[in-house]
Amino acid sequence: MLAQISRSEGGYGWIVVVAVFFIYVIHVGIQGTTGIIHTELVKSTSADLAVIGWIGSLMVGLCMLSGIGMNLAEFSSTILLKGYFVQKFPLAMGICLSGAGVGMIGFPPFFVYLHATFGVKGAFLLCSAICLNTIVVSLLLRPTKFQLQKKASEKKCSTAELFDFNLFKSHKFVLFVTAHLLFNIGYAVPFTYLPIKGEEEGFSEQSSALFITSLGVGSSVARITFGWFSARFPCVRTRAYLGAVFLATLSTLPVAISSSFPLILVCSVVLGASSGITITEIPTLLMGMLGVDRLPSSLSITALQQGIGALIGIPITEMICRTAGNNNIAFFFTTGVYAMALFLMTLSFYLPERDLPSSSVQTQKFEPKIDVPKPEVFVVDLVILEPEVTGPAAA
Repeated sequence: MLAQISRSEGGYGWIVVVAVFFIYVIHVGIQGTTGIIHTELVKSTSADLAVIGWIGSLMVGLCMLSGIGMNLAEFSSTILLKGYFVQKFPLAMGICLSGAGVGMIGFPPFFVYLHATFGVKGAFLLCSAICLNTIVVSLLLRPTKFQLQKKASEKKCSTAELFDFNLFKSHKFVLFVTAHLLFNIGYAVPFTYLPIKGEEEGFSEQSSALFITSLGVGSSVARITFGWFSARFPCVRTRAYLGAVFLATLSTLPVAISSSFPLILVCSVVLGASSGITITEIPTLLMGMLGVDRLPSSLSITALQQGIGALIGIPITEMICRTAGNNNIAFFFTTGVYAMALFLMTLSFYLPERDLPSSSVQTQKFEPKIDVPKPEVFVVDLVILEPEVTGPAAA
């Protein structure tokens, strides 16, 4: 018997949200300990930060540049959520990515404890064991029946389909991804240099770890809050987003010139909140800019640019600080690249755009409405059924 099933947003999608939340808790939590790892390795080895800085850069950068490791779960989850949510997609993404903030809250002090108890090697082994749990959680990730049917109907998936190079004919998109390349050059800097700042100011290791924890607190709260706000008030999404990037730019400057523990802590919270919003809203903004069907390709290219930024950010910063002989320059540098990113993002949103050439799939603009949710219709018994339309709407 053939049946047409229509469902509103959510359903099993909320299980996917919870699963992705825990994946981000573990993955980004471990990534958030890079600054603490760097300071410990500098103490316990003869290598300097110029060499050790590549550890965190490679971990975060390669995650974004490839389809291996952590990126498999993080990138796939975004595409899966698209099948379960339309209007509530920003909120769902905010909840998922708030796991990154929760991870940053818990893992830095936890890693300090592991290092003090089991040493650096023991701490690495235990973090690896914790990371293995994401395999179990990933079993909860499954696409909708509609996504499975669509995948089954596709004859092949080529690199050209994953990377739609027609997107580079859009100057808005080029400006957007360039801005995020710059933003990610600076994004990793506080995770490495806030613990170094704390050590140079004479704070304890646990106190310095609180700076990263504060980043996580701000990030976790802001991602959920802004996700709800973005879904509820889409008309002001762009301006609010640019406001968040502006706050991220300002929040790093006081750290460079202050030795006050409370002030640095507050700046860490603000930086975590504003930068967390910046990362969370990328899929939603790309759908609004280019359409739902171009999301996989646009997101892949943006992630590639983010990966390049994350890969080279710490080495560039370390070279500048070593030349200047002052690690506080790292925060001035972050302020500068954030300001350039803000300028390019503003241009990407407000410059007029010409039509893009058609891709291999039809582009559907993402324009969520507040009052009526869009149902997703999928098929039972592998037969595609169209919704019946009658009356004046049929015209």
